[in-house]
Amino acid sequence: MVQESGDTAVLTWRGIRSGIPDIAPVALYAVVLGIAFGAAAQQAGLTGTETALMSAAAFSGAAQFVALDMGLDRAGLGALLLAVLAVNTRHVLLGAALHPWLRHLGPWRRFGAAALLSDANWAMAMRYRAQGGNDVGVLVGGGLALWICWFAGTVAGLTAASALLDPERYGLDVLMLAFFTTVLVGMWRGRTNVLPWTAAAIVSLIGLWLLPTNWHIMAGALAGGIMGAARYRE
Repeated sequence: MVQESGDTAVLTWRGIRSGIPDIAPVALYAVVLGIAFGAAAQQAGLTGTETALMSAAAFSGAAQFVALDMGLDRAGLGALLLAVLAVNTRHVLLGAALHPWLRHLGPWRRFGAAALLSDANWAMAMRYRAQGGNDVGVLVGGGLALWICWFAGTVAGLTAASALLDPERYGLDVLMLAFFTTVLVGMWRGRTNVLPWTAAAIVSLIGLWLLPTNWHIMAGALAGGIMGAARYRE
């Protein structure tokens, strides 16, 4: 649903309600990914309470899987924080892209909406905005739906851990790739994307070989963002 556009953003319950069904197809991925994470976390030695709190507070599938992979009992706090920063640095660029829109809101609404930011509802909100919409509730509703599905999936995964001893057997290891591929396809805007995406891909691949674990994500995101900003100024 696209509402009448304007220079001033609004945040309404109507927008929140419309954002929930719009994100539903992608939210199904969050359920399955949450199941995989819940099962993996229990197998890694986390308690059910620790796992549930982690998903509720962090709300970052990629960062949470990276933390498990590093070994929460082996990696130091500094290493974990740096890894999570590297994985989530793209949110700086996502937030910068939303700033011209969200700056019209008060601080509490602006940062509250940003707290529910993810790749999927960002892409959905940007597409909605490009079509003339001005209700930030679409972003918030999409984020709430994703958070609920992610948390519910995590809890379900805790109970299904014994049945998911080998996630690769069920193809759960490729869900993250499928999820981000779906988001990227929806964001494709033709030739204007070629240079930023190419720069991000090349720098990420080089960083994968030369940089510490997971820092290639931040390097690729920065390269793509810089190239995109340069293209925009042209």
